[in-house]
Amino acid sequence: MHVSDDLHVSDGAPVAEGEAQEENDSLILGEGDASLRIGMRQGDDAWIARHIDKGYAWLPEQALGMLLPPALSMERLGAVSFDKGCFPGQEIAARLHFLGGHKRHLRIVRSDVALQEGHSLHVDGREVGIVLMQHTYSSSPTSLVVLDDTMSQAETLESEGIRLHVLSTFAE
Repeated sequence: MHVSDDLHVSDGAPVAEGEAQEENDSLILGEGDASLRIGMRQGDDAWIARHIDKGYAWLPEQALGMLLPPALSMERLGAVSFDKGCFPGQEIAARLHFLGGHKRHLRIVRSDVALQEGHSLHVDGREVGIVLMQHTYSSSPTSLVVLDDTMSQAETLESEGIRLHVLSTFAE
């Protein structure tokens, strides 16, 4: 994954959570047990698996402007507050939150084949989610997806011939 044609995201050594520093034309963002390095290509892509496991979503271009904070489970990160603040869509997001109307949430799924980031998931011809990130662990690809709550009740579902195993959720 890259930020731009010149900048890349890679894994870095442990840095205190929330700490940011500059080093050799790179921005380093601390995550406690590791860090993200944004700059020239260095290190590896281990951060992708870590971010999937923690539910730190990086949005593919196809998902930009499509998802509200509850779908990304941002409240658990302290990244959004429904009691105060102002951001585009805040009024709608707060209404959905307090009325229990938001029916899509962040999930980790394992699949038989690698899913494409930005790919819409369909079950019985109905769109039920979108793939945000994916990483291949040996022969079992793992992805971070936003999925309809009705679909995540089952441990396994099939989307366009691909079996998805819902592993966990980040819903509050």
